[in-house]
Parts: sequence; structure tokens; C-alpha cells
Amino acid sequence: MSLNNLGSIAYRLGEYKEAMSDFRESVSLYTKIGDRYGQGMSTNNIASLHQILGEYPEALKSYQQSQAHFQEIGDRQSMGMSFSNTGSLLLNLGEYDRAAECFASSLEIRNQVGDVFGQATSHYNIGTLKIIHGLFEDALRSFQQALELCEKIGDRYALSGNLIGIGRVHLARREWDKAQTAMLHAETTAVAINYREALRKAALGLSEAAMGKHDPGTAEVKLQEAKDLALAIGTKTGLAECDMVQGKLLAYRAAGLPAGGTADDQVEAVRSALDSFESAMRRYEEIGQRLSVANACEEIANMMEFVLASTSTGDGVGKDSRWWRDRANAIFCALGLRHRIYENNTQFDE
Repeated sequence: MSLNNLGSIAYRLGEYKEAMSDFRESVSLYTKIGDRYGQGMSTNNIASLHQILGEYPEALKSYQQSQAHFQEIGDRQSMGMSFSNTGSLLLNLGEYDRAAECFASSLEIRNQVGDVFGQATSHYNIGTLKIIHGLFEDALRSFQQALELCEKIGDRYALSGNLIGIGRVHLARREWDKAQTAMLHAETTAVAINYREALRKAALGLSEAAMGKHDPGTAEVKLQEAKDLALAIGTKTGLAECDMVQGKLLAYRAAGLPAGGTADDQVEAVRSALDSFESAMRRYEEIGQRLSVANACEEIANMMEFVLASTSTGDGVGKDSRWWRDRANAIFCALGLRHRIYENNTQFDE
């Protein structure tokens, strides 16, 4: 078995350090024998690892190197893959127009060469972009197209990813039962193949669905599962996503207090929720996920609006109204500054 294949196995098992070592050694060997295709594939795999680890500049550089190898040998099927992967990275960076162009080019090439596996990936990527734009029906159609292709070729790894995509659409529409069904199906599929990254995402989706169904106990259990997997896998994005869901769960609890608890319980829940959202925001800023930074800012703003609305009651967070108002003003000023920075710096430095 080649080093590239060994790296791919380690990658799917979430053993990223071992995978990176295998891929790099593979590139070195392919370079020595002048195998441009092997260089391209191994470099592409290194780029994918950098991306999942939140190392975006390194990922973009490796994708560009990979693409150059495929162009040199005229490998159109691999070019389709390269466009798809580059588009996925640009999507994470919030460069949606460039991502859409890459996805369209990728799907066109894959349709021309009859790459069914690649077609499924392209439809998944397009579905993800549609969710961001709020085009949920279009997103569902894209995920369903991908799902049918995955079932046709028996790709359970991609199947679990598309089920999670469908679950995300239902979460966005607050269709909690449908979201739970899709995520449970994804979880079952991922367990059968020990796909830990899909298990992490499914656990987070199930946590959010449980919150929507007013089941905080289950939400906490699934969130802890996702945290454990994120720590074991070691991805910055995974840890940030866990922070976001934890913040939502704490905010959910804060909204239900002090009923069933004390005023101090509410204060602690609000503080903890803010800490979680701010932690997520910092992680997303570190890896350059602009949309996710904006989402974290929105959650913080929503939390502070809840606080300000509560300060007139004299209960819970209202006990320290001056402190909360001062913090709210500081946070809103910081969010406004951050918003201007991101509005004026929308291009990623290649």
C-alpha cells in the first residue's frame, strides 16, 4: 500500500499528524521519480489537511501547487477536483463569488468526464453555498442530488456528509424533528465506518436539534460527545463550532432563569454564554473564517440585547445593570469596529 493511501486512511480516521507525515513523504518520493500525478494528489491531500486544521494560507498554497501539476499533465478529472477543493477553501474564507465560480467549473468538468464521485462532491459544495445565501430549497435539491449519487456508488463517507448538510438545512428552518432524523442517519452511517469528523458534526447537529425540542439534557450529552471528538481530532474549526453550540445552550438556559433557579444562576449562565461565543469568535478570527466570525458576533449581540432588556427588572442580570450596560457598550463598539475591518478587508491575501 502506498504512503498516499496510508495517509488517506489516517485522514479519514482523524489521525491528522500521521496523515500529514505520510503525505509529505509521499510528495518527496513522487518528486524523486518525476511522477507529476502522484505529486499533485499528495499535495492536494496536504492542502485538505491544512484546510481542516484551519491553516488556510498553507492550504491555498498547496492547492495551487497541486493544480499546477494537474495542468501540466492535462488531467481534467483531477482539475475538477482541484477547482472543487479550492472553492471549498474560498467558501470558508467568505469569498462566495469566487467559490461559486470554482464550484461551477468543477461540476462542468466532472459532468464532461463522467466523474460520478466528483459530481456528488460538487453538488454538496453548491448545497453548502446555498445554505449561506438562505436558499434552503435549492440547498436541499443539491444535497439530494449528491445523496443519490453517493448511494449509487456506495460512498458512505460522502453519504454521511450530505446527510449532515440536509440536517443543517432543517436546523436553519427550525424543523427540529427533520433535522434530528437526518443527523441520526448521518451518525449511524459515520459509526459504521469510524468517520470521526462526521460523528463530531452529527453530534453538534443533534445537540442543536435537542435544544430546539426543549431537551437541554440531550443537548448537553451530544455537545460533550462533539467536544471530546474535536479534542481528539485536534481541529481548530471543530473546537470553535463546539464553543458556538455551547454558547447557544448556555443562552437557552439563561433565558429560562431565574425561574427554576436563582438570580445568580442567570448571571453565571449569561457570563458563560458570552465567554463561549467570544472564544468561538477568537478561534474563527485566528483561522480566517469571516462568515463564522460574523455569526459569533451576531450571537454576542443577541446575548447583550437580552441582557439590556433584562436590566430594567432588577432581577438576575438586572441586579448589576450598570456593569452589564458598560460591558454591552464596550462589546457593541468592538463588534462595530470588527464589522468595519471585515467589510474593508474582504479579499484573502494569496
